[in-house]
Amino acid sequence: MEWAGIGIAYFALLIAVIVPIIAFITAVIITKLALKAKLNKQELLHKERLMLIEKGLIDKAQFVFTEGAPSKRKLHLYLVWGFILAALGIAHLVSIITIKLLNVPIFDITITIIIIFGLIFLFIGVALILFYIIQSKKEKEENAIRNQPHS
Repeated sequence: MEWAGIGIAYFALLIAVIVPIIAFITAVIITKLALKAKLNKQELLHKERLMLIEKGLIDKAQFVFTEGAPSKRKLHLYLVWGFILAALGIAHLVSIITIKLLNVPIFDITITIIIIFGLIFLFIGVALILFYIIQSKKEKEENAIRNQPHS
């Protein structure tokens, strides 16, 4: 009977090690595919611009000043990642405080993992919801300004 308990403990430890490794590898693969798709899109846009310039349909000067300016989309991406990383930090802090307050023994790894990952996903969700609320308010304000009649 003792071996069954040890086997379960090793299995839980193996799962605790393998799952993050698989998640990391998956994240790397998804990031690589997303970057490749973005690069292909930029390449196609570049070819399209060159063809339009060669045919004289658009002026080359249109693209000179717009290339280097950071887009609003990029700035919003920084805001999203800021929210997510702040949520991760707060989640870790709150989970450590919760574990200490509940007097969970550090060796009771299942409860510790449940608390930590539960709080991480909770705070990431809250951060994304806050980002959505802030973003939708900004877009409404911009649309209201754009739709105002010019005097």
